[in-house]
Amino acid sequence: MSENPISLRMNFWSGLGVAALAVLLLTWVVPTYGGRGFAVGMHPRALA
Repeated sequence: MSENPISLRMNFWSGLGVAALAVLLLTWVVPTYGGRGFAVGMHPRALA
């Protein structure tokens, strides 16, 4: 049994939209608004 072609097409486009949103967030939003890590510049012994 195969699914309805309209349902398959809708699943494809919604998946593509989610993937595009994920790429946008990973390449622009996270580096811009993510800030710096709390451990940047700390001595390695102080992290443990």
